[in-house]
Amino acid sequence: LGEGLKAEQLTPEEAERAARRLGADGYVSGQLVAGPKGHVLTGSAQLLGKKPHPLSLKLDLGEATVKSIEEGGDALATALYKVAVTDKKPLVLQDVPPSTLSDPAMRSFAHCYGTLMRQPAGIENPTVLDEAELRSALQACEAAAKEDPGFSGAQAGLALAFAILGDDARAVRALNLVGGADSRQPLAWQARFWLVTRYQSGAAGEQVLREAIAAQPGFLLARSYLAELLDTLSEHEKAGEAWR
Repeated sequence: LGEGLKAEQLTPEEAERAARRLGADGYVSGQLVAGPKGHVLTGSAQLLGKKPHPLSLKLDLGEATVKSIEEGGDALATALYKVAVTDKKPLVLQDVPPSTLSDPAMRSFAHCYGTLMRQPAGIENPTVLDEAELRSALQACEAAAKEDPGFSGAQAGLALAFAILGDDARAVRALNLVGGADSRQPLAWQARFWLVTRYQSGAAGEQVLREAIAAQPGFLLARSYLAELLDTLSEHEKAGEAWR
């Protein structure tokens, strides 16, 4: 939901506006803040029109980046579940294990990911990242790949960065190196979508997005891109169905 926005711009009001545009019933928003005793994830879980439920979780990012990312994601999912579900059934989380267990690789990848996810991938969207930001993201993903050569998720980041920069040959080479669970992460889907919509057709982009949604029904970003793409292609009835 943070595409096109820097971290300081994603306010609670912007989070609610994004949730409403996506047709969501509820959302979580938060901020990771460094304090004297470590990092703290603060924020709230909220159903639209209801009172927010605050959450706070201490995360040790010193030597356990991968573990902290998992714990933070679990905490956000659990917080939203607790405000959305009233029957008090325990939440069964189905985590996808990280494809790297290297904290240095994950730290580099997090910088790359956080930058690239700000770039909208729609065919009518302008490039909001400047070249310096893109080069910085490239360097971070290259560092992640060097720190853990088996971490193909870093290649997904490289593929998208190269695609945005117009270096299509290198984008395709990087995308071909993405395998396993990493092929289902947002950066991999966005790289595929970017390339096929720019060099094949809108219909090819629609197919990529429908494949992404079939693989991950909760992938809201893919659903919003699909509706936006169909509207751009004047498939307004299909766009309306996608938004629903």
